[in-house]
Amino acid sequence: MIFDHSKIVLLAGLPRTGSTLLSNILAQNKEFSVEGNSALCEIMWQAKMAFENQASEQIAASSRGDKIKSDVMSGIPSSYYKDNSGKVIVDKCRLWVNNENISMARNYINKDIKSIVMIRPIHEIVASFAKVSLKNDDENNFYEYLLSPNNHVLMHSFYATCYALENLKNTCLFISYAQVVENTGNTIKDIYNFLDLDLFSHNEKSIEQTVFENDAAAGLDDLHTIRSKILREPNEITLPNWVRSKCDMLTSRLASFDACPEMHYNDV
Repeated sequence: MIFDHSKIVLLAGLPRTGSTLLSNILAQNKEFSVEGNSALCEIMWQAKMAFENQASEQIAASSRGDKIKSDVMSGIPSSYYKDNSGKVIVDKCRLWVNNENISMARNYINKDIKSIVMIRPIHEIVASFAKVSLKNDDENNFYEYLLSPNNHVLMHSFYATCYALENLKNTCLFISYAQVVENTGNTIKDIYNFLDLDLFSHNEKSIEQTVFENDAAAGLDDLHTIRSKILREPNEITLPNWVRSKCDMLTSRLASFDACPEMHYNDV
């Protein structure tokens, strides 16, 4: 069977936004192939860098260099998902929607590729990380690390999400955490409409976790463990004033884009 690249949908955006919950809901439909965090984007990027750097001399010397690059790059998704060719594939990588990666996806996966981009007020994201992470760690070091401009978990995904909000409105569906947990049914309908698929009857009352991630790889437990019932769990973390101020500034940046849906920025 020839692999259909149009079956791939990208799942990107900010962390702690309900993407694991959403993935497990979608996985109830056996026509979806849904996994945890995917390595596809990074593998393709490293291959692209090899063509443009380490192997550039050999490619330039070849009479079919451009075709080799195109064939190999396009073949990576086919190999990565060779056993899922008949399903809609949800490939999760938070940085898919930055400028370089989305260009790569358009060039070598599907020129009309669609992305689901997860968003949430930044102070809620930071408080969620803190609830999981802060035990005996120094709070100031934790917050400084998480909000550092070079932090790959939060800030790099923030920059990518801003790029998507500003430049990719026509090919992205932006979904907030509040929409996932407070308006699940309509959010699922929006996804099916966005992907031009017939609606499937999902069970929203009891969610069995079938999509997992190895949290040990991140050094934190229970980052991607979901509850069987969809609800917003209280968070008693009180952020330091300087942290909340910086979070609000970042959230205002997200809210400044017309493509951004209602975000529930107020405290809950």
